[in-house]
Amino acid sequence: MKKSRKLGLGIGLGVILVAALAVVAALFLPLFQVAKIEVSGNSHTAVEEIDAASSVALGTPLIRVNTTTAAHNVAQLPWIAKVSVDRAMPDTVKVTVEERQALMFARRSDGEHLFDATGRPFVIETPPLGCTEVTGTKEDDPVLFADVATAITALDPGAREKLERVDAPNRFELRLHFAGGKEVYWGSTEQAHDKAKATSTVIQREGARWNVSAPGMVTVLP
Repeated sequence: MKKSRKLGLGIGLGVILVAALAVVAALFLPLFQVAKIEVSGNSHTAVEEIDAASSVALGTPLIRVNTTTAAHNVAQLPWIAKVSVDRAMPDTVKVTVEERQALMFARRSDGEHLFDATGRPFVIETPPLGCTEVTGTKEDDPVLFADVATAITALDPGAREKLERVDAPNRFELRLHFAGGKEVYWGSTEQAHDKAKATSTVIQREGARWNVSAPGMVTVLP
């Protein structure tokens, strides 16, 4: 009985010793220190900018890397919508990001403000291809721009490709301008799906100016 207890105690001490050695190795051996930071999913944000924002220093013991804090720091960058930070044994930190889509832009005195599909302004820089200009407003009102986003995203791909700008003096007077001088008055985004279908039809017809604010009764504007 005593021999069995001694054996069990020895095994227990051995397990504790192995665990302690593992912790020491993870903390101090170069093999388990951060040697590289791998970034993926970025297009508009430079790798160097993400590395710096993460505040993860090369040579840091991998076990000491606070992935939650690193992810929070990277999420503060303007283009970043989502981010995850993970440890990858034996010496790598992986940062995976999802960037915002710049759906709209508005020209302001300090530059071109970019907005995502939620209507949120998130950065001032040159708009990428496919970004629709919004005119008629001097304020970066997220509610107004969210409505403009609703109108833009409701359009079918063919109509959206021809969209050049949206004039939006307020939420209830949206006016969409298409290539070839076509103009379509939407009013509000109520019945957006039906207005989008009507828009696809009228921009292919004769006549430059249309009113689809009542999509069941489309009219030509003088």
